Amino acid sequence: MSTHTQGQWRLDWNFIVAPDASGKNPDVYIATIADEDDEGRIVCEDEQIANGKLIAAAPDLLAALEQCLPLIDAYRRNSGGDGDLSAMNARAAIKKARCT
Repeated sequence: MSTHTQGQWRLDWNFIVAPDASGKNPDVYIATIADEDDEGRIVCEDEQIANGKLIAAAPDLLAALEQCLPLIDAYRRNSGGDGDLSAMNARAAIKKARCT
């Protein structure tokens, strides 16, 4: 079982939000995308939006990768080892996302 916030994540202004599983609130705030910084350490607005969309897609990307891994493994077994790097990269990404 995953310990990250469940549900469809989405970018809402400069927040990553998800439905509140408890039903007490419409949404819960997961993360804030940096807005501005007087010292110029924050990326431009277009890049902030792109970063926010990528973060919001993370649970869907993880689920898709977990669904693809058995197919990668089957392909690797049937092709005499081709796909080893793909399987290894997929497992490493899943491990990183799951913090295991």
